[in-house]
Amino acid sequence: MKRWRVLAGAVVALALGLVALGRLPRPAAEAVTEAVAPLDSVAYRVLESGVVPQVATVTKDHRVRLTIVNASSRVIEPRIPGYDDRLVIPALAAGQAWSGEFIADRPGADFALWIADEPAARLTVAGSHLVEGHR
Repeated sequence: MKRWRVLAGAVVALALGLVALGRLPRPAAEAVTEAVAPLDSVAYRVLESGVVPQVATVTKDHRVRLTIVNASSRVIEPRIPGYDDRLVIPALAAGQAWSGEFIADRPGADFALWIADEPAARLTVAGSHLVEGHR
């Protein structure tokens, strides 16, 4: 019977020790600051006669806030091949606008805003495809 009392006392002492340990002040956690990529904005306006601007340039590894305004009288289905895995742009009715963000991490001048299955404007991502520090 004495062993059970010793065991019960040890369990109570351990529980009280854990409660006391849990109430000790904790050191302040270091604030984790995530580097936020700079923001570039591009706004395309789709008109009856074409798209304004015809060419837009953003910087590689920047966040891009893309806005598309349908100022034409028809429904458009815009897309940007090369970034369409990151941008899901819905069909836009006349007078409707859409805005979204993506990271421009694929450099080149080969990106285009496609409207009605043909390129209507160009998007250039300026910057090197090489990792910084490599030659």
